[in-house]
Amino acid sequence: MTTKSEWRQCEACTAIILREHAVCPNCNEEIDATADIPKELTGTITAFTTIHIAPEKYREDAPYTVVLVRLDNNTNVMGRLLHGQSPVQGSSVHLDYFSAENGPIFSV
Repeated sequence: MTTKSEWRQCEACTAIILREHAVCPNCNEEIDATADIPKELTGTITAFTTIHIAPEKYREDAPYTVVLVRLDNNTNVMGRLLHGQSPVQGSSVHLDYFSAENGPIFSV
């Protein structure tokens, strides 16, 4: 698990990225500047899917739910929903923690 301090927000497109990236994977802009992520990231689930048959790397995690979250700053972020929680489109979520392998983990 990585800490929130290891993640930054691209100032060009507001994507959430690991700070060691030299190029934003979302907008392909060279990262000259990044902003610290706010302590509380909240948003709304706009789409989700539950993965039952996962790639080999994530097979032990299945089933897990991937969510597309529209953050309060109008940035779309893809992440996972905390294991055991049920997604509902339009539900409010908040960032629970970051995972180095799985990215943002949200909680309802």
